[in-house]
Amino acid sequence: MKFLIAFALTLLAATSAHASILFGPSVSYTTSKVTDQTGFLGGNSNTNDLLGEAKLGILIEGTSIYFGGLYSYQSVSGDAKASGQYYGPSLGIFDGAFALIGTYVLGGGRTYTVTGGEAKLAEATGFRVDMSYVAAIGNAIGVGPQLTYRDLKYAKSTPVGGVETSNSYQESGFYPSIIFWFRF
Repeated sequence: MKFLIAFALTLLAATSAHASILFGPSVSYTTSKVTDQTGFLGGNSNTNDLLGEAKLGILIEGTSIYFGGLYSYQSVSGDAKASGQYYGPSLGIFDGAFALIGTYVLGGGRTYTVTGGEAKLAEATGFRVDMSYVAAIGNAIGVGPQLTYRDLKYAKSTPVGGVETSNSYQESGFYPSIIFWFRF
């Protein structure tokens, strides 16, 4: 909640300091095969992963400095089903076509539903770096590819049929997506 209040105050201050508001939704769809030897998910699975994200921030006029926040929501279907989200503040550069934005993940979690029951991950932290290149399709609208490197660690996990532990669960990798940028 403190983050949202600080972000809202920043937006108010920035609009009086000649800044543009940027909104950047992105979407990604992937398929994967998971080999689970830890027993966390109760076995192997084939999945379809839909990831929707939204960046909201400001671009200080006359510079390429971008700062704002990110919210990410993920929905997985297939042998295993999952849903989750994470969020955090972002800082980077945006020159109208190229963007390089880093985000510190402050929190989030994920719930998996498999044949044996539910598994949960909680207290996400980590970082991600987004690199995108957008082509203008209007005066204040752009679209293009985005490549994300994400490194997340969940401090708490509850395996299928188990109790919550402080055993950490970590995931990292590169993820492609399509991003739209709207400038107000």
